[in-house]
Amino acid sequence: MNQESIANTMKTPSASAALSNRRGFILLSQHAFGLCKRHKDQASMIYLNLEDRKTAAAFAQLLGGNFRASDVVGQLAENEFAVFLSHADQVSADISLRRFANLVADYNESSGGQSPLTYRADIERVDFNHHQSIDDLLRRPAL
Repeated sequence: MNQESIANTMKTPSASAALSNRRGFILLSQHAFGLCKRHKDQASMIYLNLEDRKTAAAFAQLLGGNFRASDVVGQLAENEFAVFLSHADQVSADISLRRFANLVADYNESSGGQSPLTYRADIERVDFNHHQSIDDLLRRPAL
């Protein structure tokens, strides 16, 4: 089974979001993690926690369309999301998160204040001396 086939089977049922579910996210991001580690490339993880679960579909849709094709984007739980950024140092991750924040602000402005998207986010630089797997990154306390 090739990587594209695996990726397609690990998507959530929501066609609009096109995000990996928790299992798919772990599988795909572990593969990207291994490649970065082997090639001594930098990587970062963005954690996002959505405040209002009722807005998860809109949030997921924005999230799925905002990052690079090489990034792994997943919905880990009803209101928890993560993005594994390959070949991304802290500055690149900050820029990606700022770009997403601007997209959310535009969405909130255009929605006329109805069900605004509010979330907390954090970035962690992957330290391959400390993090041995994606599971190590996901063991952090919730936002």
